[in-house]
Amino acid sequence: MTEQQFKERYEVLPNGKVRKKPLNFTEKLVREIKRWLQTKTFDYMVTYRPKKTKVTGYNAPKLFDNTLMRLPNVTDMLWSLEGDWKGNSNHCHLLIGGKLTKKELAIAMKRSQVELPYFEKIKSKEDAIGYVTKYAKTDAIRAFNYLNKEQLFEELDSRLAFDKLPHNQAYYTHPNNYYHKRAEMFSKMVTEWYR
Repeated sequence: MTEQQFKERYEVLPNGKVRKKPLNFTEKLVREIKRWLQTKTFDYMVTYRPKKTKVTGYNAPKLFDNTLMRLPNVTDMLWSLEGDWKGNSNHCHLLIGGKLTKKELAIAMKRSQVELPYFEKIKSKEDAIGYVTKYAKTDAIRAFNYLNKEQLFEELDSRLAFDKLPHNQAYYTHPNNYYHKRAEMFSKMVTEWYR
């Protein structure tokens, strides 16, 4: 252990004793997330390194939501988006719970198998979770999410049910709705007048 690592982890008290520094909020949060993830089912660890399309915090959630829905034998997925060391591109680490092959995953993602250079069965869940969340305490991790197929189905059901409720149209009215309606009415009057 270097002197810098020692100073980061421990503090020397005035009486000469050494004690471990207390964890800050982020460190406590990451520790609790890792404990919670230990209770989930993960069987495969995958690295997704895109070749043509850049994966970002904006397009990654939709990509992985759709991927999970297309995989019938997969129940859980944890993904984290990390920047490459040059900073120009990103890659994702995935933990997947269920049975699948590299080819099935590539088809579900609508990507080439070449973009999945690392696809292996997990030997130690604790180590795999630690690797995927290794930058959770810093800004190097750009986005991450845990997905469960049952929860995804419930969200879709509630969205569909909400869209069909009668009050939904009033909920989504645009602030300029009055002016739009007035313009539509005027347009109808003009077209009927010129007939």
